[in-house]
Amino acid sequence: MKFFVPGGEARSSAYRVLVRAQDDVIPFEKLIPGAPDLKTLFLQTDKSVYKPMDTDLLVTHEQGTLP
Repeated sequence: MKFFVPGGEARSSAYRVLVRAQDDVIPFEKLIPGAPDLKTLFLQTDKSVYKPMDTDLLVTHEQGTLP
């Protein structure tokens, strides 16, 4: 999934990502550091079921490079 990061020119110093699946009692939550050129977050899963503490989130700059 790809998410647009709101904020225009002024970006936050941190973003909280919270994902809850239907019928799942444990949500995925992650605090992501903000940056002036952070515009999107890409969230991908490679398993149908994750256990607690199995998380994966990749943050990239607008150009696709890693921070």
